[in-house]
Parts: sequence; C-alpha cells; structure tokens
Amino acid sequence: EHSSDMVVVYDGNLLARYANSSVKRQLGYEPGEVVGKYGLAAVHPEDVPEAAAAFARVLADPDGVERREVRLRHKDGTYVWFESVARHYPGDPGERGVVTSSREIGEYRRALAERRRSEEEFRVLFEHSPVGIARASAEGRYTLVNPAMCRLLGYPSEELLQRTIADVTHPEDAEPNEALRQRLYRGEIPHFAIEKRYLRKDGSQFWGRVTVVAVRDERGAVRYTFGTTEDITEQKEAERRRIEALERQRDALVREVHHRIKNNLQGVIGLLERHARE
Repeated sequence: EHSSDMVVVYDGNLLARYANSSVKRQLGYEPGEVVGKYGLAAVHPEDVPEAAAAFARVLADPDGVERREVRLRHKDGTYVWFESVARHYPGDPGERGVVTSSREIGEYRRALAERRRSEEEFRVLFEHSPVGIARASAEGRYTLVNPAMCRLLGYPSEELLQRTIADVTHPEDAEPNEALRQRLYRGEIPHFAIEKRYLRKDGSQFWGRVTVVAVRDERGAVRYTFGTTEDITEQKEAERRRIEALERQRDALVREVHHRIKNNLQGVIGLLERHARE
C-alpha cells in the first residue's frame, strides 16, 4: 500500500481489482477510480499491442515476468512514461491474474532523449567537419578518427587506427608535441595548442594547427584525449613569403644606406684631404 511504485492487481480478464495510493500521486486518479477499469484502457494506443501480448504471456505462465516501458494516460490527458513489471498473480484458487509494479521514468526518458540528441549532433559534427578530429589513448595511439583526419593524412581509417601520434608527426616536432601531452596528462595544463608538421602516408608533409583537450574520469585521471587538426600549410607558406619579402626589403634598405654612407664618407674624406693639403 505504501510502495512508492504504482501497484495494480488485475484479474484474468484484465479488470483492475486493486490499486495502491501511488496511483493518485503518479497518474492523478484515486485508487477507487482505477478499480474495475480495463487494464489497457490507460495505455497509449501505440503501446497497446505489446502491452496486451505481455499480459497474455504472464497469464499463461505462472513464473512469467514481463518488463516494459509503456506510456500511461494521466488524469489530465497527458501521457507519462513508466517502467512496468508484470508478474503472475494467483489470486483465489483456480483464478489467474496479473500484478503490475510501475515506476515513472519520464525524467529518465527525457535525459535519454537529450543524450541521443547530443550524440547525434556530435556524430554529424564528427563525420562532416572539415577539420580533422581524433581521439588518442594514453600511449598516443589513435582510437577514433573522422573522415577529415583520414583525408589530411592520406590513410584509410583502419590503417590510421594502427598508427600513433608520433608515427605521423615530423621527427623535429615530435618531442615538443609529446612534452605537451605529458604535461596535459599530469594535470599541469587543461589543454594545449601547437603548430607542427605532419607526415602523410605518401611521405609528403603539411603544417597543422592542433588543439588538444583531455577527457577525465570521476577521479580526475585522463581517460583519453581529443584533438582537432587544421591544415595551415597555405598560411605558413604565405607567412614564409611575407618574411622573405621583408628580408628583401631589409637587404635593399641596408644596401641603400650603405651606399649613401659610403658616398658621404668619401665626400668627407675628400674635404679632409683638401684641408690637410691647405
């Protein structure tokens, strides 16, 4: 009677013979309003076929137990999600019945729907992002890569998942990259970003801007890292050309200044020589 779950007993014809007080709290009905009602009357029309089949199996099997998620109509006309467990109920000698124990799981269903929505959003972002996304283990081995990462490195996913971060990093950039990873794992930094050179499968190179974050467990230990990689080869090349242009301008300026200083010094020397003769 005082169970927090909603308990209803049905006879062999699925007419309610008993309902506890939780019916009022969870569905808004007084227990007396439930008694005598057909067991499927409050079930959402879409859930009726499965619920009827579950009732039939329990009635046919004295040891039968059925667990279902089902929508039940509240007194205000809305439908509420419940997890319902149905068991065989012997009742009087020669009678068959079913007892159901139901717990409201609307919040759980909403959380589950939100989780699925978030997972779907992540999947779309992961699959269609123009930026490379990769997950790596503590040993630095790739455990998840998106199509963009495969395109950047020239590997099919099954081959890239056999590689480590060090395998695809230019040897001159491997040490600073690993030093940052170790600082991340020790908890000294929450994330890091680095510009480094990658090695493609065909041996060619490209510059990438990498941002890495750590995913930690409830104790704070790093479970794995997620990184994004953007190809910045064109930006690096543009920067190289800009620096070369500045160096050419600097060299030209130095030559011009040198030439003018030389001319001025020659003029001064000439004046001094004339003054010396005089």
